[in-house]
Amino acid sequence: MRRLRFAIIGCGQNASKHGDSALKIPYLDLVAVCDKNKDKAESFANTYKVEKVYTDYRELLEKETLDLIAISTPHIFHVEIARESLDYGVNVLVEKPLALSSEEARELCLFADKLGLRVGMVAQMRYNPLIEIAQEAVNSNTLGRLFLGNMRMLWHRPQEYFENSWRGTKTYDGGMIFNMAIHYIDILISFFGRVKSIGAVSDTFTHKIETEDTAVAIIRFENGALATFEGSFSIYPHNIETSVSIFGETGSIVIGGVALNSINVWDIKDSKIFPEVILYDPKSLGKICFRRMMTDFCEGLLEGRPTRIDGLKAIPTLETVEMFYGSMEKEKKCQGQLV
Repeated sequence: MRRLRFAIIGCGQNASKHGDSALKIPYLDLVAVCDKNKDKAESFANTYKVEKVYTDYRELLEKETLDLIAISTPHIFHVEIARESLDYGVNVLVEKPLALSSEEARELCLFADKLGLRVGMVAQMRYNPLIEIAQEAVNSNTLGRLFLGNMRMLWHRPQEYFENSWRGTKTYDGGMIFNMAIHYIDILISFFGRVKSIGAVSDTFTHKIETEDTAVAIIRFENGALATFEGSFSIYPHNIETSVSIFGETGSIVIGGVALNSINVWDIKDSKIFPEVILYDPKSLGKICFRRMMTDFCEGLLEGRPTRIDGLKAIPTLETVEMFYGSMEKEKKCQGQLV
């Protein structure tokens, strides 16, 4: 099998997942890393035994011959760096969100397609084995017509998480829905299909940040089904739940735990689909999901086949995130008029 020359741009928290994957995937060679902070880049390079270190991604693109770049920078820079990487003939894998607008994301995907290259968005929860078997049950229609769903993301992030950081800023981050909830909105869409309308409200209760730390929503899907969303990173004193519920005419599934790591309900009439594993260790599951995602994308590049995280597949999720913010902004304006 041909080997892939791989580089990482942005050596923050999420970059370690890409570095770990390079250690586990035998044909993925991490040859260079880049971060504006030289000390951070060098520390990351030492951890993953990488020889080439850059502080300017354009210099990296000019000097290195690459097959794949992972982009793990503040969200506002995703499209710019991805487009320039594609210009140099390099496939890109972008941390979520692919862009801060669905229009920019669509244009980026079309640009990659024109060049015969690939762009993907990190969406490792699609590779959660418990989500996969629930998806199999939905796709085989064993739950009958779906009519109700629920997603809960009840997390804790201390104020220190946002200090001296781009996180929690409107310009560089975008907000909780872009930064954290996007994975779980993506899962709801995978089960129920495209979203028709959203009524959402949000507020900032326990953090000194520009964006929301809590949001709730009622979602109507194009197929008529309804769902609710509850998300917060203000939950005391730690993460207590990440769950998704799916209810159909002939079946009910609830996947929960702190990280979608346990099957709490699996009641399906006349179904022959049963999960082999009911409970995963949350930390181990996270590593499994990310490695499976990276393997799928890399093998898709090598084999010339589509993958489950190809960029265009992220567009419905980004459109839904935009609907969230549109609704939340409308609600804030209404509240302002009432004051």
